[in-house]
Amino acid sequence: MRIYIRLFSFIIIPVMCLTLLMFFSYQRQLLANAEDELIHELKNKWEIINASGVLELPPHESRARLESISLATPLRITLISSEGVVIDDSYVAADSVPDIENHKSRPEIQDAFTEGEGVEKRFSATTGQRMIYYAKELKEGGNVLRIAYPMLYVESLKKKMKEQAYATFFGLFAVLFAVLWFISLRVSRPVVKISRIVEDIESGRPPLFPIFKSRLMDKVAGLIYRTYNALEKQKHTLEAEKKKLNGLVNLLEEGIIKLDENGRVELANKRAEKILGCSLRYGDDVLGRVTDRDAIVLAKEILSYEADCTKVYELQNKVYEIYVRFMEGSRIIVLTDITDSERYSTYKSELITNISHELKTPLALVMGYAETLMEHPDMKPEDREKFLGKVYKGTMQLNQLINDVIELHRYESSSEEDIEVGEETEPAEYAEEIREYYSDKFAPGIRITAEGVPVKINRAHLSSLVTNLIENAVSYSGGDYIEVRMLSTVDEFSLDVEDGGPAIPAEERERIFERFYTVSKSRNKNISSTGLGLSIVKHICRLYRGGISHETNSRGGNSFKVRITQPE
Repeated sequence: MRIYIRLFSFIIIPVMCLTLLMFFSYQRQLLANAEDELIHELKNKWEIINASGVLELPPHESRARLESISLATPLRITLISSEGVVIDDSYVAADSVPDIENHKSRPEIQDAFTEGEGVEKRFSATTGQRMIYYAKELKEGGNVLRIAYPMLYVESLKKKMKEQAYATFFGLFAVLFAVLWFISLRVSRPVVKISRIVEDIESGRPPLFPIFKSRLMDKVAGLIYRTYNALEKQKHTLEAEKKKLNGLVNLLEEGIIKLDENGRVELANKRAEKILGCSLRYGDDVLGRVTDRDAIVLAKEILSYEADCTKVYELQNKVYEIYVRFMEGSRIIVLTDITDSERYSTYKSELITNISHELKTPLALVMGYAETLMEHPDMKPEDREKFLGKVYKGTMQLNQLINDVIELHRYESSSEEDIEVGEETEPAEYAEEIREYYSDKFAPGIRITAEGVPVKINRAHLSSLVTNLIENAVSYSGGDYIEVRMLSTVDEFSLDVEDGGPAIPAEERERIFERFYTVSKSRNKNISSTGLGLSIVKHICRLYRGGISHETNSRGGNSFKVRITQPE
């Protein structure tokens, strides 16, 4: 059917366009001739009126004659002075003539004064219809006589021509349609059959090969049949190989993308789709599929490369090594997740730097006092005792730092499966133990309350949580006010530790859980801190699928809130 329509359209559209062009050209010429004839008639009437002497009669007689002419014919007669003032108008009552606006700006009047005569076609507000105006300057007096005639003749002619055009067009169209449709059926029938075979092949449907009466068309159909079978065999082979290749590529941990020279996908595995956050199918435009802003930047950068290269790029809080290689007009992109190795390298570098920095102060203190003791064997006993105390204090700081580093490393490398709960802990009994432990150190400022069901958290982990938060409060606030609240339910264990301040500055709150970070505005300078306590608490909370948060309390101090899930 489409072949019929194409062939029909190919023939009839040019014929109809030519016919319409010729008809409209003829219509335009006929209308132009009609308008010229009307203008010629207006000129003749102007000469007749001017030669009749009606304008030389007394004003009342002249007006009566002009009105009679307008009543007998649709002709409108207007006399205008050289200043543009309307002297008389056959369509307007005599007493209303002075109210007519000045006509000097009218095109036909201007042409009459400058060129002797003027013609204009426009809508008249006085008559309520389109008029054609002819104005010519009188030889005596310098006035202009203008006559106007309605465009009814031209418009009626135009209407008749349109009716004739439509009748002719539709008649011709019907005849051509019938003739050309018959020709299309006879000429295009074999072509239609071949076209159906090609359409079936293009759409993936098994084609039907009919028998042709023409030997030539039968040979063409046979050639198409043999070509189709060969292509189908090759297609099945390629699909099987492609399926195997996609299966192997999807097993890789690296993201693999193959793009053609226009940046369209030829191959992409599941890992690459997950990294870029979108599905990639054959023929897709990478920039058109990617929606994540960082992934779009990465895709643009990859497409800008013109030679083999290797780059490291951070995407969605992960670090990837991007390998790009050009092969036979295509580019192969390999995205390897190196986040763990990068984090380990960063962690190792930061840990070594922080430990080195933290060891310097107590080690320098121990070495300084030890050197003084060695160089002064005859030192007074009281001074020797004092220096030995300093050395002991420094070694205790070193011991605390090393123990904290070991403990933090143990928690960082542990997982939920490594937890051994052991015996349950009664909250009230444990609170009494903590109260007794700190009674000699900070008795006046510490209040401890505990209630609820037995705690299923490992005893060492529980002690580390409580002691690190208490000692952090003592170290930072001075111990004037510290309140510890423990509540244990069947599903959750909560621990709140409040101090009396000062509150941790807002700009430092994001970093207080980092390793070796200590707040600068500590009130208690006599108690040293390794800066690992809060980091240890954070990692213990993660082991139990919980977390720790910080907020400013009503006293202007700090409240640390621990919420962790009770093991089953």
